[in-house]
Amino acid sequence: MKAPKKAIALCLMISSLLMLVVLQSLWLKNSYENAYHRLSRESFSLFSSTVLALRDSLFVRNIHVAPADSLRPPSLAQFHDSLFSIHGNSDTIKNLRIHIESVGPLDSGVNFLRPLASSLHRLKRREIFYINAGHNALNIDTLTNHFKKSLASSNIYLPFSVKHLEENNDQISQNKRLGRWNSLDETPQRPYNDSMIMRLRLDPMNNYLVVFPTIRAALLKEIAPQILFSVFLTSVIVVSFLMMYRSLRSQELLNIAKNDFISNVTHELKTPVATVSVALEALKNFQVLGNHERTIEYLEIAQGELNRLTLMTDKILKTSSFEANGISLIKEMVNLDTIVREVIAALKLAFEKNNVRVTYTPSGNNFQIMGNEMHLTNVAYNLLDNALKYGGKNTNLDVVLRESDGIIEFIVRDYGIGIPASYQKKIFEKFVRVPTGDIHNVKGYGLGLNYIDNVVKKLGGKIELESEVGKGSSFKIVLPK
Repeated sequence: MKAPKKAIALCLMISSLLMLVVLQSLWLKNSYENAYHRLSRESFSLFSSTVLALRDSLFVRNIHVAPADSLRPPSLAQFHDSLFSIHGNSDTIKNLRIHIESVGPLDSGVNFLRPLASSLHRLKRREIFYINAGHNALNIDTLTNHFKKSLASSNIYLPFSVKHLEENNDQISQNKRLGRWNSLDETPQRPYNDSMIMRLRLDPMNNYLVVFPTIRAALLKEIAPQILFSVFLTSVIVVSFLMMYRSLRSQELLNIAKNDFISNVTHELKTPVATVSVALEALKNFQVLGNHERTIEYLEIAQGELNRLTLMTDKILKTSSFEANGISLIKEMVNLDTIVREVIAALKLAFEKNNVRVTYTPSGNNFQIMGNEMHLTNVAYNLLDNALKYGGKNTNLDVVLRESDGIIEFIVRDYGIGIPASYQKKIFEKFVRVPTGDIHNVKGYGLGLNYIDNVVKKLGGKIELESEVGKGSSFKIVLPK
């Protein structure tokens, strides 16, 4: 993928993710505010209902029936600050007179009439009664207990405190002019405060305040499903974008590896073809057919290069077949020691040409395993060939075959250039080669280690790598017997 397209794709992913986060933040903010207002309305409704119910109950208890032998209503002087009512002469209530004497505003008596109606309805004969309209503040402990029960019935379990506020005459006059005490009042909404305060104006003299000191945890718990869904959705989108980006990056690296592979294969194929062409041209143009020894030499050169060409094409075709159909192994009993010795012998001339001293150390008595001779030979050949390529000239090469506890370990160690840590997990992938500056400095096309990894896994084994730049690499293959 070209750099501009890659940058555009990355910007679109990041922008989409940011917009998603913003939308979910607004959604969660709205959910939190709705939860706050629901809690505020419900708790205030319960509080006002509780206060009014207790006030009515208190008012009914303050209604007293006058003695039955009274011939006339008590005088106003006899009951100071009281409200009186007298029904008519009939057995049912037809006429009602109410006298109010109070230090407060006269229209405050209107608040007493609602519970009074139910009390008068229960009267069955002519009676004289009076209403004590003195101090009528509610007991805070009783109010707190009843309000707690009301909240519990609505599944609201929050700590709170109730306070009673009394206003003086100046405040009462001011509230009356503003029209504030004729109705219930709620404090301004501040959804993001941890506390919630509500005020109920019961009458000009009495105000009740309820304070919820900690509500944020309860509100967050209420919208927990929305929060969890938002986190889950964001996580899924982030993981999807990361996988998509990694896929794009992988395709980009694969495209680079493919181009490198084509370049390497082209170079590798042209070399034997050119060598064979030169040998045939020499046989044709330089009249060496009469020289038997020279003819044999040129023919052997051509045959060797054709064999190398056959091996390269066979390896490429096998790798492609392994990827499409998997490795097909017909297991048989093979001697791994014999295979290793044969491969070392086959590469003896190459080792001598590069002045590489090979030390082979078998440790054990039985190196028989269930495997496939052809594939294990290719595995050993590839490991030793890589050690020769990357170990450098005039150096040592250690080969160890060790038997222990039902397994056999095959170790090949070189003392060459080593493999950077960033490439150590990638070199077993197809087409991957460690950059060395000049891509043709070391011949190959990135299929050998991938082939080795596939064969070892098919045999139920594993391959381990230890390497340090400038100090060499050690490949260890562990196979079960």
